[in-house]
Amino acid sequence: WYLQTNGNRHWGLKLYYQLGEEASKAGTKVPFGLHISQIEIEGPLHPEWPPAWHRRVFPDRVAGEGDEAYAGRVLRRFMSRAYRRAVSEGESARMLKIYRQEREAGLDFKEALRMPLSTILSSPAFLYLGRDGPGGTGNRAWELASRLSYFLWRTMPDERLFELAASGELLREDVVLLEIDRMLQDAKSKALVEHFTRQWLGLDRLDALEVDRTLHPDFDHALQDSMIGESLAFFTEILRENLSLDNFLDSDFAMLNERIAWHYGIAGVDGSEFRKVALDPRAQRGGVLTQAAVLTATANGLRTMPIKRGAFVLGEI
Repeated sequence: WYLQTNGNRHWGLKLYYQLGEEASKAGTKVPFGLHISQIEIEGPLHPEWPPAWHRRVFPDRVAGEGDEAYAGRVLRRFMSRAYRRAVSEGESARMLKIYRQEREAGLDFKEALRMPLSTILSSPAFLYLGRDGPGGTGNRAWELASRLSYFLWRTMPDERLFELAASGELLREDVVLLEIDRMLQDAKSKALVEHFTRQWLGLDRLDALEVDRTLHPDFDHALQDSMIGESLAFFTEILRENLSLDNFLDSDFAMLNERIAWHYGIAGVDGSEFRKVALDPRAQRGGVLTQAAVLTATANGLRTMPIKRGAFVLGEI
């Protein structure tokens, strides 16, 4: 079976099958089954060329623009994004000098750009968040843009943050508060929930924890995933709804799906999606300290460990 796209075959699968047992030439039975004879893969095929990622590094040339002028524009734009700030004339000149040296060595245009682009990507200004570069108010705005972006999104600033940093408006309190709201509503803020919650509550310990299945026969991968999902969903609910931090200690709700609700003995929760469930006031649940993921991560897979949990409360809560 071949899948066609715009008249081009880009992957194929040939299948041979039989409907029952048959004898081979040697007289032995060949069992029923599906036999994959051949797989063909062709691609990746881009709907446009050059692809978007290439154009972000090498934008279209301006009419009449020479190689060196174009190289300077490519390098300045690349540096600004890599360093997450405006770049000085001196910084641009140093990269352009490397380009000239490569051209004089006989390399063609794009080959000559490899060395300055690699130099930019090995610079501390790219690898670290710091205060290097041009000083002044503008530089503080660029630094704030990066700190916001890497904290809330765990990636570089977007065009909106770059624009506000370049104008210096990001240093205004009303502007930065609006930007925080915008960034939290963006799907990229899922990275904050995922990484911060896992690190804070030590959820990654569950991946290496060996749970004794003879003592805990109901523990499986589905339950482990639901335990982690409960903690992530709980943090998300408090963040998105701007709830009191007191909920981390004691809440009248939990974020449950069917698997974790069944583990807790809570009825009426169906499906794999996490949703807000009101807790019975008499229930001994609410807050992160009663969540299965935290209780398991602060144990050893065999038994409860009060001292380890006490250290967790002291160090993390």
